[in-house]
Amino acid sequence: MNDQNSSEEIAQATQIIAQTPATLPLKRSTPVFAEATLQDQPQENATPAPEPATAISSTEPTVDPVVNSVAEAPVAEATVAEAPVAPPISGLPSIEFSPPPGAPFQASLTLELRSSAPDAEIRYALNADDVGADGALYNPAEKIFLPQSASIAARVFVNNQPGPLTTARFEIQQPAWQSIELLDQSDPTPHEIGEQSALEGPWKLAAASVRGKLHAHRGFWREDSLSYGLANASDGTYAITIVSDGAGSANLSRVGSKLLCAVALEHLTQGLTAFAPLASDDKTLISRDLPLLRALLVEAASLALQKLREEAARREKALGDFSSTLLILVRREWNGAQLCAALQSGDGAIALWDEDEDLTILGTADHGEHSSETKFLTTGGMEAELPSRVKFSIRPNLRAAMVMSDGVADDFFPETVRFPELFGQVLPRVEADFAVSGAALLDWIKYEKKGSSDDRALVVSWRDSGQNPAPNGKSAPVEAVAASEEPSHGEQ
Repeated sequence: MNDQNSSEEIAQATQIIAQTPATLPLKRSTPVFAEATLQDQPQENATPAPEPATAISSTEPTVDPVVNSVAEAPVAEATVAEAPVAPPISGLPSIEFSPPPGAPFQASLTLELRSSAPDAEIRYALNADDVGADGALYNPAEKIFLPQSASIAARVFVNNQPGPLTTARFEIQQPAWQSIELLDQSDPTPHEIGEQSALEGPWKLAAASVRGKLHAHRGFWREDSLSYGLANASDGTYAITIVSDGAGSANLSRVGSKLLCAVALEHLTQGLTAFAPLASDDKTLISRDLPLLRALLVEAASLALQKLREEAARREKALGDFSSTLLILVRREWNGAQLCAALQSGDGAIALWDEDEDLTILGTADHGEHSSETKFLTTGGMEAELPSRVKFSIRPNLRAAMVMSDGVADDFFPETVRFPELFGQVLPRVEADFAVSGAALLDWIKYEKKGSSDDRALVVSWRDSGQNPAPNGKSAPVEAVAASEEPSHGEQ
């Protein structure tokens, strides 16, 4: 690694060290979840529907299959005639419902109303016993979208004269989340992990990851991975934390995320163990040591990416099948403070929390040009960006640090507002009893949030003061959890 740096790079590093901002700029600007009041529902049908019936009745519902179509029109409000409906005109047809009423439909239903009189108007009312000429006019191009159970009354009208009344009741059931085991047992990964590890001195670590509700419902593997460890250099100990989130659209991303974590951890452990002693003065640290540390983090990410390319070639698969993010945090003591170096490629978050409750977001969660498009370490051109993605911070009073996938970070967006709450919820749980802190974190990470169904991974490290303080007094009481087995150095 070259220790010669341009004056511009030195000035940039000096600014980073001299005054680390409380927060770093974030690209996203809209929240992505709301607090759940009822259990959230999966996005696809949970159970197969019964076979359709051939008979149609205006009074007795018949069995019909689930309908998966989605209409653009909203549900019309119920309309009831203010005056009694005139007697039906003889010879006018009744209404046919398509699909016919059944028991029960799943999630939602798009309903079509049909009549054998081509020029007749169809009027209908939801959750009403009858409908008159002032009822809602049915539009065949839009149909009727029913997101929940409803009854319907409908008639044809010719010159404002009604045909016979047709009524039906449609029951819409919201399917429950399921946990499905996978038929494909290749490249298995546990559905959840909860671990703890003693770090250097008073520092402790807890790590947890869980398969998201949507992956469990669809019978997919957990795609998030994590790893952590220590590197004992001649002048101090480096703590390493790595999290990777496999792309949901990539069928081997669980392999990619595991491989990235394992390779990056091994390279950083070896490199930091052999790392030269850090200078005690700011000037030398900035001009010599930080560029070397940046280069080592970039090497670890580049080597991990190269191993991923080799694995893709060995399996004769496209690199995109292994798409994963990569977040690395390296921390050690320096002159009584904590020196932190981070590299982030993709979404998720790396966050630092000081004793005086100052928050630092050490990295930027980046997305593609569209809100649903996430960048990964495997994204074209990402390797060239890696040096600029390394960030430094020196925190004199660092209390805790977190590295997490977007399954957690997005649930606490905006980070600058909600991450203090995140630390306030998590720290009391892991500090209460270190022996079961991994199980406590795993229990917490299974929280319910409406609209949140992604895999989750979170690694938290903290300085154990022995006093178990609760930041801001915002945390809920610590819940009793069962002890878990204690693996070594994270998921590999």
